[in-house]
Order: sequence, then structure tokens, then C-alpha cells
Amino acid sequence: MKRDTFTELPHSPEAQDAVLGTLLSTPEALHWVGDLDAGHFYDPFNAAAYRAIQAVAATGRAFDTIQVYEQMRAADPAIDASAMGALTEVSFWHLSEAKF
Repeated sequence: MKRDTFTELPHSPEAQDAVLGTLLSTPEALHWVGDLDAGHFYDPFNAAAYRAIQAVAATGRAFDTIQVYEQMRAADPAIDASAMGALTEVSFWHLSEAKF
């Protein structure tokens, strides 16, 4: 049996967006992701967004797109206003608990 050789790791931008969108629209879904870590995200922006979600959630504060954007800016001042638009777009991707 021949093993495939990947030049890059397999990834799905849509799946990443769906996870982040679900978290942004349904913050209580954070417990659904189990041991998911920012390092599991292929896209650096998505990894930064997930780290921001974890950081805000760790404070006990509710998080939304604005809170996540502000946390991303605090962690990396190079993040600009376009990140807010990207987070808003991602927030429209949803998974439902019924699918689990």
C-alpha cells in the first residue's frame, strides 16, 4: 500500500470557520471542542482568533466578536480593523449541537 506524501498538512478552512463561527455565535459551545488547541488550526488568523476566545473565556467574561477582536489586538497590535470584518464573516458559520 502506498502512503501519500503531503507537502502540507491536510486542512479544511470551512471546518475551521465553522468551529470559530459556532463559538462566536454560541459561546457555551466552548465545552464541545474538548482538547482543541490553537495549534490545531492551520490558518494563523484562525489560530489567533481561537487563542483570543480562550483568553477571554478564561477570565469568566462572556465573549463575542468584539471581545475576541479586542483580545486579538491586545495580543498583536499588528491586527487591524479588517480582522473585525473577518471575525464577523466567520461568525455566520454555525454547527448545531444536534449534529453531534
